[in-house]
Amino acid sequence: MAGLCAPQQQRMALQASTSSRQLAPIVRPSLRRSSVAVRAVKLPQGVVEPPRVPTTPEPRFGFVKWAEKINSRAAMLGFFGILIVEAIAHKGIFEMAGFTVGQGLGFEF
Repeated sequence: MAGLCAPQQQRMALQASTSSRQLAPIVRPSLRRSSVAVRAVKLPQGVVEPPRVPTTPEPRFGFVKWAEKINSRAAMLGFFGILIVEAIAHKGIFEMAGFTVGQGLGFEF
């Protein structure tokens, strides 16, 4: 039960004591976000706490939700675009590019 807050531990203990069968514990995610502040018991000598907690801005590049949404939408448009082109031309994309398709790999025994 490590990592659970006190109300969740109490709820799980109550469910375990009242049920006749052994079931997996039901853990409902909390709607509120809780933050945990980890502090040392005693700061080393000569070390002082900063006057304020540094904040970092939201990242704009890399694997962020916005970039992943745009990437997936572009991939879906490209996939369905190729399907439409193949349906209109009655040829596959490789045949339109000039590759021979359907003749095997060329090194049969």
